[in-house]
Amino acid sequence: MAKKRSTAKDSQSYLFNFAAVGVGAITIFLAIFGTRSKEVASACSERYGVATQFSLQRSAGEPASAAELQAGLGGRDWGVIENASVLKLADGPSPLVLQVNMPKTSDKNAPLGLGFTWLLADAKSAQAACLSYQVMVPPDFEYGEGGVLPGLFGGETAAAPKSRADLVKTSFGTHLVWSSDGQLSLRIASADALQNLAYQTLGENVALPRGRWLPIEQEVVLNDEGESNGLLRVWIDGKLKLETGGLMWRKTNGGVFRGADVRAHFSHNGLDPSRGPKPTNIRLTPIETRWIAE
Repeated sequence: MAKKRSTAKDSQSYLFNFAAVGVGAITIFLAIFGTRSKEVASACSERYGVATQFSLQRSAGEPASAAELQAGLGGRDWGVIENASVLKLADGPSPLVLQVNMPKTSDKNAPLGLGFTWLLADAKSAQAACLSYQVMVPPDFEYGEGGVLPGLFGGETAAAPKSRADLVKTSFGTHLVWSSDGQLSLRIASADALQNLAYQTLGENVALPRGRWLPIEQEVVLNDEGESNGLLRVWIDGKLKLETGGLMWRKTNGGVFRGADVRAHFSHNGLDPSRGPKPTNIRLTPIETRWIAE
C-alpha cells in the first residue's frame, strides 16, 4: 500500500509540474503575441518588461548638450550637433524632451533635421521588441511633402535601412511617416522582396496632430527562419491602428534586433531628408525600447 501511495503522490506532483510549465508557456506566449483581437489588444509597453530609455540628461538631471548626446551614440548620426537640443518642460509628458530644429536653408550641406541609430547590443537575443515615444509639432506646423519619425530596425549588420534605392536585403525596419496632408502610415523594410519598402496604412483620419503630444508604440515580432510568421502592431494615441501578420522580417536567424533608427525630418520620398516649407521643429520624449528574449 505504501508503494501505491508513493506512486499516486508522484503522479500528482508530475501533473502539478506539467500544469505549471503549461501556465508559464502560455504567459510567455501572451506576453509576446497578446490577443489577436484588435479591440482588446493592449499596448506593447504594458506587456513587456523594463524599458531601456535613451537618456537626455547628464548628471544631476540636467539637460544633456548636443555634444553629450552625440558622445553616447555608437552608430551612425547626422544633424545631432547642429539641430538637437534638450529642453526642460514643467507640464510635458516627460521632464526632458528632445527638440529637433528643421531649418529652411539654401545651404546644400546643412543637415535638415537629424537622424541617428541607437544601438542596443542586449536586444540581439530578442524575439520581439517594443518601441514607444511621444511626438509633438507646433500649432503652425506645415506638413510639406511629408516626413519621417523614429522606428525599430535590425538585420545581419548594424546598418539601418536607408533610401528607397536600398533593397535592404539583409536588414529590416519600421518608420512612422507622415504625408503632405499629415496622414500617418508605416514604412516597412523587410527581407521579403514582396514586402520590402511597403507602406502600411493606419486607417482613415489617423494624422499627426498639431500643438499636442501624440503617443506612439510599435511592436515587431520576428519570424522564424524561413517562415512568414512575423507580426507587426502599431498603437497611435493609445489605440491599436495596425495589426499585420504573416511577415518575413528576416531570411535567417542572423537577422536580429539592432535598436532604434531615430529620425525627425521632412522627406518627399523614402527616408532621404528634404527641405520643409518653413523653419520649424519637432519635439520627442525620450525613446524607450523593451524586448522579450528567446
